[in-house]
Amino acid sequence: MKRERSPPTTNASRGAARCLRDHGQSTKYVHDIEGYNGRLDAIQAGILRTKLRYLAKWNDQRREKRAPLRRAVRGRRWRA
Repeated sequence: MKRERSPPTTNASRGAARCLRDHGQSTKYVHDIEGYNGRLDAIQAGILRTKLRYLAKWNDQRREKRAPLRRAVRGRRWRA
């Protein structure tokens, strides 16, 4: 199994990067800041790159499907 490698850093920046990477957790169950925990592997990247080609078309299809509803509710008054 391939391990992820980080670029060389100083001790201070390494600690900060680790804190961000681990959901902002400085010690177990203590979250000082909002961090993240996500990776994009090669398979996911390939799938998303392929899907990106179709995004504009999919958005246009959504707009076409939404148009009749928008026309139907145009000018109506809604109660809060």
